[in-house]
Amino acid sequence: MQNATIESEDDIVETPWRTAFRGRCFVYLLPCRDRDVAKIGFSTDPIARMQSLHPRYFDFFDLERAALIETDYVRDARALESVIKKICRDSAISPPLVIKPAAGGRTEWFCGVHARTTQLFESSQVEDGYTLHANLADWLRARIATHGGGLFDWSAHEYQIAELLHFNANPGAGTRHEKALRAALDLCRSLNLDIATLVPAAVAHWYLWGFEGR
Repeated sequence: MQNATIESEDDIVETPWRTAFRGRCFVYLLPCRDRDVAKIGFSTDPIARMQSLHPRYFDFFDLERAALIETDYVRDARALESVIKKICRDSAISPPLVIKPAAGGRTEWFCGVHARTTQLFESSQVEDGYTLHANLADWLRARIATHGGGLFDWSAHEYQIAELLHFNANPGAGTRHEKALRAALDLCRSLNLDIATLVPAAVAHWYLWGFEGR
């Protein structure tokens, strides 16, 4: 797996199921859950990109309505993204205030373009032969299933550190590790995945009961 990826914006966040493909790239449509606003861009690692935008992207974005177009080359994704942005430019808006400024992409937010962009994705699938992932939640389930070993090992490591700090350091010392671990498991729960099959038993128990629920 590559250590460097090509992004339309910077600030990549490490995850246990990184999705970078050699040469492949994705144009993404990320509609917000509670408003008719969407983020459009391209990335070689959509999961890391979503994490850079919002730490709980699975709550903020409507993953069932989100979509990806998969291309074989970055240049194809860049070209398709450019076409879509030109078509939608009259609907451009400022990013929601909760989005991290450091994540970039300030010119890639649009209002009222979900149906239009979905049609463009479908046309690209037919006319250009690109792969359409019409439901990002389904795509995420498949990615987590494929890289389940990464999640298992990563969660065990984060849990070990969090437990050590919880019982042996100042209060709150392990909060960062606990938050990262809980967010990853909350993602799995939001996708209706069986957490008990994806992480060690101790991690699954902690997720339900915390460190004191022994």
